[in-house]
Amino acid sequence: MTAWEGWPLDRMLYAFLGAAYALIWLQLTLMHWRGGFHNAVMWGPVLVTPLLAVGAFVVASLRGEVIDAAFAVLFGVGTAIGLVGTAMHLRGDAAQIGGLTLRNMMSGPPPVLPLLYMALAVLGLAIHYWPSAGAAA
Repeated sequence: MTAWEGWPLDRMLYAFLGAAYALIWLQLTLMHWRGGFHNAVMWGPVLVTPLLAVGAFVVASLRGEVIDAAFAVLFGVGTAIGLVGTAMHLRGDAAQIGGLTLRNMMSGPPPVLPLLYMALAVLGLAIHYWPSAGAAA
């Protein structure tokens, strides 16, 4: 890839993704801590999300084949974590008395947060691979 000049849209979006994952990490860590990490899968996003944030910030400032490949793998893992998290949160809500109801989704594990997590990872991959994303506007 060529060197960047200024702050094109893709570079700003990478920085946004880094900040978004840093904030999401704070929230999900508090919520999984509240849940007592009763399932080992809960450690996945707590440990991987800081790497997603740092990876996005690194790609916003540096480019290279190794960095680009690491970013793609990392954000692929982020997509998978979001998908697994959505399934686990819905399963947790369904296990409550009354099953999968709005009330249980409001009081149990939030099913939208892992969807957001996954959507941000997919956005990062789309920015990375979309041919016109790096083009100057």
